Amino acid sequence: MAAPMNIVGVFRGHSKKFLRIQIIIRQSFCTEADEHEYEKKLAKIRDCSGLPDRLKRKVHGGSPDLSFAPTFKGDKRNRLRKMYAEYGAASGINPGIMYPSKAELEDLLEIEEDWTPTFQQMKQAIENEKAAEAEIARLRDEKVEKAMGKMDELIQQYNKKQKKLEEDIRLAEENTTLLLQEFRDRYGFSVSASSIKFRMFKNAKADEIKEEKKQKKRQSKKDASMQNLQALLNEQKS
Repeated sequence: MAAPMNIVGVFRGHSKKFLRIQIIIRQSFCTEADEHEYEKKLAKIRDCSGLPDRLKRKVHGGSPDLSFAPTFKGDKRNRLRKMYAEYGAASGINPGIMYPSKAELEDLLEIEEDWTPTFQQMKQAIENEKAAEAEIARLRDEKVEKAMGKMDELIQQYNKKQKKLEEDIRLAEENTTLLLQEFRDRYGFSVSASSIKFRMFKNAKADEIKEEKKQKKRQSKKDASMQNLQALLNEQKS
């Protein structure tokens, strides 16, 4: 029984403390206005929920506070709408507040006009899209038809390129065979076409051929110059 007696003692202690606070507060108020202030302070002391006034009024079924503080900078119309949505008819707010004002209606119509096309606009957009697709198809068919008209010529060009490619491959193979034979005749042993020695020999032979072509070109220019000079001398003699 010690624990229950202690709990009772604690509650009695709190009750006595609260009673002393109540007596002190009551003694400091004399007039009716002071009595009202006293009741407000006393109610604040009794309130242990910590809820704001708006929620306390809602819990106790009271109507919302429709007044606005001088420092309120929000949209009063939206605030009233939220109160009506929260309390309904008990708020005492005119339900018409939920409908858009004239300015809001103009903004909504402007937004709808900007972002929501009319039936005629959507119809025209579909027609334009179909016309664009038809034009793309027409150009594609025209391109295909034009290409088909050149098909025989293109086939001939392809066959000509293939023949030239085959001829180049044949000549390259023949040249490789001749070079392998020349390598064997010069050095006295055979190698494969992929060996390093043969590739070095092939590169050196290619350089020799280039140098011979340059020599022939220079000689032909020299011969042409001599012929031109001889022609000039013959003209002077005559």
